Amino acid sequence: MFEKGKSYRRLEIHEQFGGRQQSGISNCPKHPYIFIWTKKKEDQDVYEDRWEDNYYLYSGEGRTGDQKFTGGNKSIRDHKKNGKTIFLFEKDYKNSGCWIFINEMSLKGCFDYKNHDELGNLRTCIRFQLKPLDEKSILKKKDNPNIFIFTAGDKNARAHLDYSVNN
Repeated sequence: MFEKGKSYRRLEIHEQFGGRQQSGISNCPKHPYIFIWTKKKEDQDVYEDRWEDNYYLYSGEGRTGDQKFTGGNKSIRDHKKNGKTIFLFEKDYKNSGCWIFINEMSLKGCFDYKNHDELGNLRTCIRFQLKPLDEKSILKKKDNPNIFIFTAGDKNARAHLDYSVNN
């Protein structure tokens, strides 16, 4: 459906599949898809998304107060039960309005952690542990989460590696 390493206009994805256009978690009510959108660490403000041990740790939605399993958080938690596929996209800083498709993901688990909300109050947050469905094509180098390692067979490896190294 999406090609790893390729940049897509978010607006066009929403026009075709629906989902909330301004949210980090876009559940598509008329399609079996959930799109999750992330940015590089310095642009995340109250969220803490990152790669760790070949899993993507994705922060739940909600900017103030404790996060709860409602809305997008519930849709990620229940994606298997509801027959939904999760697609991870990362902001394309070279092309305005575009996002790079990283991988199809599956929930391995979720847990709580403490973090401050946008008002500075300590709160309980949700962190999703997501596993790439195609682990062989994209891995993060453990000592530098901004470096990707690609294996043979990934035709978009060069383009995404160039993007990752230059940003």
